[in-house]
Amino acid sequence: MTLRHVVTWTFAEPDPAARMRQLLEFKALLDALPPVIPEILALEVGINELYPDANWHITLVSEFADQAALERYQVHPAHKAVIEHNRGRTSGRAAVDFTVA
Repeated sequence: MTLRHVVTWTFAEPDPAARMRQLLEFKALLDALPPVIPEILALEVGINELYPDANWHITLVSEFADQAALERYQVHPAHKAVIEHNRGRTSGRAAVDFTVA
């Protein structure tokens, strides 16, 4: 069994071009985590392409062996640095964790 961790965010930046720069930067930071955090079994980040005013802006889908691995990831210094970098840029966040076969 694997634990899938899905997180989605909206960004507060009202200017679409500036927001896209922030989203691309955030995506690059998230994409850089798997080589430095061994608990990450899989990680994919997608920037919303349609209806940005109605939908969430960016989503992370990642997988971990179990809850303990997810919790180690959450306190890893590299993950905490990404969170700190993004602080104040988002206006919403939602997460779902579930087991997949």
